[in-house]
Amino acid sequence: MLAGASGLLLVTTVLFTTWQVGLAVSDRSLGDGASALAFGGLQATLWKWIGLGAWERARPRVDPDTGEPLPPSEPIGPWGWVGRGLLALLAVVVLGFGAWITVEGRDEAAATERLRGDAERAARRADLTVGDVAASLAPGLDHLARLEELERRLDVDDATVVDASAADGRAAILLRPDGGGSCVALDLDRNDLASTRVVSSC
Repeated sequence: MLAGASGLLLVTTVLFTTWQVGLAVSDRSLGDGASALAFGGLQATLWKWIGLGAWERARPRVDPDTGEPLPPSEPIGPWGWVGRGLLALLAVVVLGFGAWITVEGRDEAAATERLRGDAERAARRADLTVGDVAASLAPGLDHLARLEELERRLDVDDATVVDASAADGRAAILLRPDGGGSCVALDLDRNDLASTRVVSSC
């Protein structure tokens, strides 16, 4: 029974880790993908180890020379119970940490999506154009003052403008969430239409 449960958890871990890595790659968040792969691999190894051990104990051992079943193994000694306790504790810690990473990643992804929506709505509300961004970056003000002006113009809650650019009829404003996480780039095309994309580092 333990071997079957371990096999099911192994398959579930592999599928869930694959989904997490695919989601991270689609969002271009290589750090999240690497973390998900590392913790998923650790959990999969743990379940494989437990499952193989349970399977070996469940199968009757036979004498390779006679083919007759061997006597039952000796009872588990005190150090065997200590090892099993440590293994159970390790499993709880690994699974708990993996669950925490999963929840944190889900919350971060939700916060990033909210920031993308807020940035696009703010750009439309402010009637922001490529010309406005270019004018904000005109010589005469230091870089920090230019970014602060764009931040006041956009008025996106819980985010800070950390960089901006305008060239070839297009503009981009880089927003960093105040609570940490992936940054969002607000793009304006030649028709002043706003769109957003996730940036893995900023």
